[in-house]
Amino acid sequence: MNQIIELYRQGLTIPQISQRLCMENNLVENVIIEYKLRKIASKDTLSIFRNTISQPKDERIQYLTSLSNDEKHLFIEELSTFFSKKNQNSEDVMISIWIVGELKIQKLSYVLCQFSSSRNRNIKRMVYSSMGKMIDFRFIPYLKTGCKDQGIQVRMYAIKSLALYDFEDKITFFEKLLCMESNERNREILKNIIYETTNQGKE
Repeated sequence: MNQIIELYRQGLTIPQISQRLCMENNLVENVIIEYKLRKIASKDTLSIFRNTISQPKDERIQYLTSLSNDEKHLFIEELSTFFSKKNQNSEDVMISIWIVGELKIQKLSYVLCQFSSSRNRNIKRMVYSSMGKMIDFRFIPYLKTGCKDQGIQVRMYAIKSLALYDFEDKITFFEKLLCMESNERNREILKNIIYETTNQGKE
């Protein structure tokens, strides 16, 4: 069991652990599930996470970069546990999503997709901002949806992040958005994106 947990903490997947230890996938998976449940039940669980979100914004990254590799791995596990819980505090969710984007935690990229449908516009703004930092092409459909959100600022964040991506119908998509956009600030952003994309490589 200790071997399984150690390999899991090193970042190996269940199939990789099974192959290395010559064990069946379901046995490895059961051990990992039990390990996660013990962590959730532990009084000390989420300790690094709690310490992180309690710090001022400008000190969080400095704190996280000071963690050892084992502590960073534990922090990502704690962050994952936090996201799996229901009825999280919206402010904590925003900070956590910001961390995912700032540190480019690919393991938790699915969280951004999940929270892109949040009813909280502040959370959605942070989601789209993080999608712009991570540049994962799986985010493009979510960003396109965000560009048509009812919230003016939500649209702005989605538009700015999507502009960082290269995709086939980029100019056409933004031209259509410009025709639909009612907010003058967003219209100016779209015009600049269209101009820069159109003239890219001509100078």
